[in-house]
This record gives sequence, C-alpha cells and structure tokens, in this order.
Amino acid sequence: MVALGCANLFAMSRRSKGTRSHPIGVRTRGAQVIDSDGPDAYRDRLHWPEPTVCPDCRATYLAGRWQWHSAPDGAQLHRCPACRRTHDHLPAGEVHLEGEYFVAHRQEVMALIQARADHARREHPLQRIMATRPTPQGMVIETTDMHLAHGLGEAVHHAHAGELTAAHAAGQQLLRVHWVRHH
Repeated sequence: MVALGCANLFAMSRRSKGTRSHPIGVRTRGAQVIDSDGPDAYRDRLHWPEPTVCPDCRATYLAGRWQWHSAPDGAQLHRCPACRRTHDHLPAGEVHLEGEYFVAHRQEVMALIQARADHARREHPLQRIMATRPTPQGMVIETTDMHLAHGLGEAVHHAHAGELTAAHAAGQQLLRVHWVRHH
C-alpha cells in the first residue's frame, strides 16, 4: 500500500481495523473491491408500486428498477435511494484527488470526472455525484454509489496514471478511493 497524505484513511491494515484496502486499476473489476459486508439502508428492500416516481429527480421505478422514463399521471411518489442519500448527506463513495499534478491539471481531471459521471447517470439513475469539495490537498467527490466512485477513480487513473487505491471498512457502506500523482 502507498503512504499518502490522508494516511489515516488508507493505512489501516485489514486485520487491525477491519478495513480492506486495495490498489485498483485496470485489472480489478466490481465485487472484489466494492463488495459490502452488511445491508445498505438505502437499498430498497421491497418493490414499489409501478409506476413510482421520485419527486426530486423524476426517475421512475418500472420493471423492478429505477429508470429515466416519464411517469404517467397518478404514479406513486417515493424518493429514490440516490435522492435519499443526497438529502441525508450520506455518500456511498468518496473519491480523493491529490498531488501536484492534480493541482496543475485540475480542470482537465474534473472535466473527465464530470463526463464519466454524466454517462453513468444516464445509464444508471442511482449513480450520481452528490457533492465536490476542495480540500487543502486537492478535491473530494462524494457519490451516491460505490460503483461510481470506483469507476471515477479508474477513469482518472487510466487517463492520467498516478497511484490509485480503494478502502472499504468492514460493515460500512462507504468506499473511499484515493488517487494521487505528484508530477
């Protein structure tokens, strides 16, 4: 594992604190990195009446999943999991971007992040960026979905190289992805 600026998030060993930290990149896919240990309070446990529409984002629950379709008049109203997470400000993923390279190429990296997030949202209505916030070391991007955080990290790593790790604490529904490039 790489020693990074926010070492307290990523330097804990799996045995000491129950955190899984993995270098991620082209070779890693899906469940091995972002497999969760416990139930997600934001995952719908039941099927909503069809159609159901989210009053915030207007996504529609049809055929057992949230989709971007127009809901007919009289559809049930229920806030979708992504809007609930955003409302409660409880992200499922965080992407930390750091290093001198990030500072010098911030606009380029953030344009890539936005394009990747826009594509994901079109395909998967529950995958969204909740917030971006600058930090003294760079930027943190909060997402409504672990898969999106993982995908954003991989996209930046693929396009700009650097070092990429992901950490997922046992029993938590939060994936922390960290990308850094110094030069």
